[in-house]
Amino acid sequence: MNIEYKITDYFEKNNLFDSDIVNGLIIQKDANTLYIKGSSRDLIGLADLLTNLALEKHTGVHIHIDEAFLLNKKSTFSEIVIEKE
Repeated sequence: MNIEYKITDYFEKNNLFDSDIVNGLIIQKDANTLYIKGSSRDLIGLADLLTNLALEKHTGVHIHIDEAFLLNKKSTFSEIVIEKE
């Protein structure tokens, strides 16, 4: 998937980030609740991915979020797959 729409660039250009910290997302499960934690940069990075996935013309396109890409090692999960239906 090609990342064409980057909210991150807009935030960077307009100095909207509250810090430069990039630790990766921490995703944890507690009973029936899924928690997603991250710095503003981590969350906007996730928004970039979700925006581009939502705008894909084809169904079945998916993204992988793992420790090598955007996921913090403290997460309960080792991989998250999000697919456009």
